[in-house]
Amino acid sequence: MRYGPAFLFLSVLVLSAKTGAVDIPSFSEQTNTAGLGFLHQTDLALTSEGQMMSSGVGVGDVNRDGYLDIFVQNGNGYNAKLFINNGDGTFTDQASAWNINTAGLDGSAVSIIDIDNNGYPDIYAGGLVSSLPAFPNQVYLNSGNNNFVETGAASGADVTYGTYGTTFGDIDLDGDLDLVVADWGGFNLSISFTSMFTNNGSGVFTNVTGVNVDFDNGAKLWGFSPTLVDLNNDRYPDLPLAADFGTSQYHANNGDGTFTRLMGNGTTTDENGMGSAFGDYDNDGDLDWFVTSIFDDDGTVEGNWGTTGNRLYRNDGNHQFTDVTDVAGVRNGYWGWGASFADFNHDGLLDLVMTNGFILSSGSNPDPTFESDPDRLWLNTGDFTTGPTYTEASVQAGLAHVGDGKGLVALDSDNDGDLDIVTTTNLGALIYFRNEYNPAPDRWLQVELFAPAGNAPDGIGATIDVTVNGTSYHRAVISSPGFMGQQPLRAHFGFPAAAMIDSVVVNWPDGTQKVLSNVSPGQVLRINSGDINQNDKVDIADYLLAIRMILGLKSVTANELVRVDMNQSGVLDAGDLLLLLRKII
Repeated sequence: MRYGPAFLFLSVLVLSAKTGAVDIPSFSEQTNTAGLGFLHQTDLALTSEGQMMSSGVGVGDVNRDGYLDIFVQNGNGYNAKLFINNGDGTFTDQASAWNINTAGLDGSAVSIIDIDNNGYPDIYAGGLVSSLPAFPNQVYLNSGNNNFVETGAASGADVTYGTYGTTFGDIDLDGDLDLVVADWGGFNLSISFTSMFTNNGSGVFTNVTGVNVDFDNGAKLWGFSPTLVDLNNDRYPDLPLAADFGTSQYHANNGDGTFTRLMGNGTTTDENGMGSAFGDYDNDGDLDWFVTSIFDDDGTVEGNWGTTGNRLYRNDGNHQFTDVTDVAGVRNGYWGWGASFADFNHDGLLDLVMTNGFILSSGSNPDPTFESDPDRLWLNTGDFTTGPTYTEASVQAGLAHVGDGKGLVALDSDNDGDLDIVTTTNLGALIYFRNEYNPAPDRWLQVELFAPAGNAPDGIGATIDVTVNGTSYHRAVISSPGFMGQQPLRAHFGFPAAAMIDSVVVNWPDGTQKVLSNVSPGQVLRINSGDINQNDKVDIADYLLAIRMILGLKSVTANELVRVDMNQSGVLDAGDLLLLLRKII
């Protein structure tokens, strides 16, 4: 089931002969150098499989300084880590200093989103039911001054059942973020508590399970990875949900925040759906769905799991999909968990990375080879018909991680334009791989959104289409795709060299559109930064508001400060006025 040095040497030769022009990125392990030392621990006895599936990891710019920060869940008795980006490629843990205390929570999934729409990302931290009484999920609202306030009880989202996946999205397009919490349940329960909550607009949630959506299909739902994401381009987020033991589900939004479960649409054939990733791998303008699962190349069923591996569902439109797993060449990911679509080599094609492994605490794993699974990196060859679409290149790229991997995020941690990788390990160390590709400025663009009024914070639910030299690349702003994790809300684009980007088109969830032409590459483009009055344009009215604010004639809300802080210094000053004026003229 595992491959020795001779096979790995041969794979290098085969890859070289087979891929030709496919450029292999190079990663270097820089965990300690970056200050990201972390060990997942718990003070509880491991009595359930659920405890062997954490911990989650999420990414977001929590202090709005222009650099992405990292939140990592820990086990019972140990606080989470909030690694604040120092802006120089290193991080410092500020969890305790910024009033985060998850020591009572046997941490699992995490989402980093702006729940209360004050402009600063909040943290929704889920937990496992590893002891009784169960400790409720926590909601940390970001006050914007390097401080969080825990408001779980007041929010109505402080659930006390196992939380294996979370996702936020605006299901009814009313401008705030609703929530889905997935529960795996465990073998001692006959039901799953997977639930949907609507937001009343101020960060207070109401459980609408059974009203807006029905997860009960006559059998227990072993929920892992829900994602609120628009898959038929009608602006309303649908709900695909990867779940264990053949119970994955696909729910289509009816256009009013209620959902209908679809079956027979080419999805949910995965035997043990764990993690999810969404991306336009074939550049046809819609999102495809990748689900991690369990692959055993000897074909022998050695436990209560399947053996047929991952699935890649190609989006054919109108909620119809085709299974292209074998054409793509991405079935064998061993015992899969977290995954991400990302363009690691800046050729305009989305690659795939996933982590994997499973170690039973009893040491009685029927197939111990799962305990040393290597992470997988599939590079997109651009062949979408005859295949293989992807070629595995983790060894050649230096992505050397084996063991019990769980959460995975791809992020530009140092703002150099390429995407790095962070992976968590159950009862093991976090590992950080820095991408050494270092693309030239004419090979990349990243986009952050400041949504106009009436849309969800950070433009969650919006799509972004970047056209370069006549070729278009499609991204969507999605909360929490993956396993127990949160990918960046900042959209990343790689492409062949271009002196200028033809256009950047944002389709907002409310149906309006913003078009920018002749955009310079090699930057983090903050669309609508400076739009204080949230009317989807930056003009003299915003400048006059900023002057009134700086003179003390108008109070400044947190949301307004985030928008007008053009130099991302954390304060409103003359430098912001100058940058705002330059943007207007």
